[in-house]
Amino acid sequence: MGFMMKKILPCFLLSCFAAFASATITQAATLPYTGWVDDYTGTEAHTLGLWKFDDSQNYGVNSVADSPYGMNFASKGTEVGVPGKFGTSFLSRGTGDEPGQSSGNDSYAAITSSATLFNGSALSIEFWYSPVVPAGDLGGGYSYFFDKMKNDSAGVQLRLNNTNEPKQRLTFTVGNGSKIVSANTKELTWEVGTWYHIAVTFENVDGDGVLKIFRDGEELGSTISTGFGDMVTGTQSWKVANRLVSGYSSVPGYYDNFRVSDIAYGYAPVPEPRAVALVLLLLPLLWKAAGVARPA
Repeated sequence: MGFMMKKILPCFLLSCFAAFASATITQAATLPYTGWVDDYTGTEAHTLGLWKFDDSQNYGVNSVADSPYGMNFASKGTEVGVPGKFGTSFLSRGTGDEPGQSSGNDSYAAITSSATLFNGSALSIEFWYSPVVPAGDLGGGYSYFFDKMKNDSAGVQLRLNNTNEPKQRLTFTVGNGSKIVSANTKELTWEVGTWYHIAVTFENVDGDGVLKIFRDGEELGSTISTGFGDMVTGTQSWKVANRLVSGYSSVPGYYDNFRVSDIAYGYAPVPEPRAVALVLLLLPLLWKAAGVARPA
């Protein structure tokens, strides 16, 4: 046991670190990113657009300085200035016969001048979402968290599938101008009143398109499209909480801190405080057992 702790453990840890470093370099991946749990300001590196919905003078203002990309809200099917994950948020009322709901065409926010918002080899889109309708009560077919694609082969799209079932899958789609590629998650459950962090990423890695889907820092789906190349933004406008030119497609709920970045973040779960404390407690014992000098 002593030999293993002194010889094998340090070598094992070193090999793990080397493998991680190699993967990070060769796959052009970012380090595990847990900053998604914090409130953003719009001054973070790589941020193209951040909509916080907090400014009572203009709830759709982009927090990135001098950015032309604002957000407009449907006057009938949305409500702004409502309590959010951070400050205030906007509410998409959705569709159906429940009080306060409206037709699907009315429930959305639109990002202005979005045709030039992104284009290239890497992208992250993330937001906080809290459902207001129980899972399975959205009707059949698809509902859309955002759409900048419609039926084109360019742009991005995130939809919720099987919306009449208790569990639904997310599908993230990206186009390069001539073809599209999609990534899917497993079936997911959603609880009314719970805030979820949803993020999707695209990255051109050595000519291949890599798509990933995350919820609360956990990677739930991915795909690689050989030879896909860079994504293309397309000419379509961008709707949030709905699909382009389509009714009955909204995902009703509260939306907060909608952010677009020109990097594929490696979203990761935040360690539990108890787990961190346990690691810190065990480190001195591991150093002693392995015969490694404790850092000063």
